[in-house]
Amino acid sequence: LIANYNATPHSGIGNRTPLAYANFLYHHAQQSFRRVDPAVVEAQFSIRKRCIVRGGAASGRAPYVEFYYGRYTNEVLHNRHDLVGSEIWVVCHKEDDCRVALASTLDGIPLGVLRAAPPWNISPHSLAVRAAISQACSHGQLTIPAGADAIEIFMRFVESQAHKRLPVHP
Repeated sequence: LIANYNATPHSGIGNRTPLAYANFLYHHAQQSFRRVDPAVVEAQFSIRKRCIVRGGAASGRAPYVEFYYGRYTNEVLHNRHDLVGSEIWVVCHKEDDCRVALASTLDGIPLGVLRAAPPWNISPHSLAVRAAISQACSHGQLTIPAGADAIEIFMRFVESQAHKRLPVHP
């Protein structure tokens, strides 16, 4: 319907199609259009959360953070045992790929790009998909074996449902 509307001439805009009129306005504008840096747009739609650094020498684990059902770490965080027990900022800066996240101290000192641990490290996914997978696992509808790709397992689960849709939430 929308495609037909945009391709149909209208008398209110000089018997032009809406697409042709938009093109006309673009090329005959008195001022230039502003461009936005894609990184700024990503920053506007990013999700930021304060996370406690866990692990450390006392527990025998490298330092890590838990961010929306996933564990994240990197080489910088591995070497920062002084941050264990304190909070850092974790930012999911890519809306559709939460395998990576940016980290910084509360003072703004960058800690680099954190990478998700299995099963979230293989296929790109959003936080909404991850939440749906975690919810299905907690309700016993889905089990993710060790070393498997959670997104692939979830896609097989969805395709096995009637009408290839997710089940209704209880």
